[in-house]
Amino acid sequence: MSVFEKNIASVINTIFHPLCIPTYIIILFFYCNIYTSNVINANIKLYVLLFMILVSIIIPCLCFFAIKKARIYVPSEENKKLWTGMFACMMAVVFFAISRSFTGINLPWIMILFFMWNAMFIFLCGLVSIFAKINFYAIGIGEIIALYIWFMKNGLASNQLFLFILIFLFGIIGWAQIIKNKSLAINYCLETLISILFVLIALGFKY
Repeated sequence: MSVFEKNIASVINTIFHPLCIPTYIIILFFYCNIYTSNVINANIKLYVLLFMILVSIIIPCLCFFAIKKARIYVPSEENKKLWTGMFACMMAVVFFAISRSFTGINLPWIMILFFMWNAMFIFLCGLVSIFAKINFYAIGIGEIIALYIWFMKNGLASNQLFLFILIFLFGIIGWAQIIKNKSLAINYCLETLISILFVLIALGFKY
């Protein structure tokens, strides 16, 4: 394994970090959905997108660096699962709060429903990750793929090429996880499949 491959894997893992997934989901809703892309005001889209970046990326990163700087968090194999689980549960609470805030700006019900279900799913994954290793990269890309499949199923999107791009991203994220020894191929695929099935079952196939 070359240094170049490791560096590329690190870049991929950074771009598709689980904290970035909610922002990508918002972009998917706003710009890859025929209904919301035409109906929702551009200013509202910008407001929601910036709000999502703030609460799901900037604030958690600042909190993590503050905890690390204060030496409250000292990484080790013993406490890694516990911290991962706690952090996932905290993000689940954030997602639930986001879904509630969406009701005040009249966003489509499916966005609200998605984030409410997602909050419960991430909370469950967080609890499980305290005792067993869960790859949240697989969970994240699985949710994005499932959401776009749901769009296509309900006539809200029709770009099959974009679906192939998402499947390609699933592959390169998995490659990066394997290169960095963060997951086995079979585990990554199974966790992605579980995520896809959860989203499709939660939202249903009818609009």
